[in-house]
Amino acid sequence: MIYKIFATFLKPTLAIVVLLFALKSFALDKNGNFESVEEQDAYIASTLKKMAGEINSQAPIQLDQETQIMSVIALQKTLNFNFMLSNFRASQLDAKAVEQVALENLNHTICKSNATKALIDLGVKYIYHYVGNDGKLVTQVIIDRYRC
Repeated sequence: MIYKIFATFLKPTLAIVVLLFALKSFALDKNGNFESVEEQDAYIASTLKKMAGEINSQAPIQLDQETQIMSVIALQKTLNFNFMLSNFRASQLDAKAVEQVALENLNHTICKSNATKALIDLGVKYIYHYVGNDGKLVTQVIIDRYRC
């Protein structure tokens, strides 16, 4: 039952969040080039930090009946999304089932989107942490070059 509920709400919710912010974050300088890889990496890190700040200024954000974005942390070229599954304690959830559903949906959503795939190709990593309403970790899912 919990697996079905989670699967129902997770896919459209994450697709909207990921695509909205990935599209906003992918941009180059006005010439479309960077002088060095370091400059490019610094630009990406700065953009991800701004994006995280925008999300955090509105957090917590209720995405659907089950899921809230509590915060986003940008560290270099990594975005850490912290989600709370608001209707369940961690002990009520099957961590492997949540991980499987999240991984399937995130792989499909992130790896198939041109905007997010382009960021992944540039070395950006997305990490999704899921906690129950008791604050205890249920699982985490990582989407990066290896998983796309």
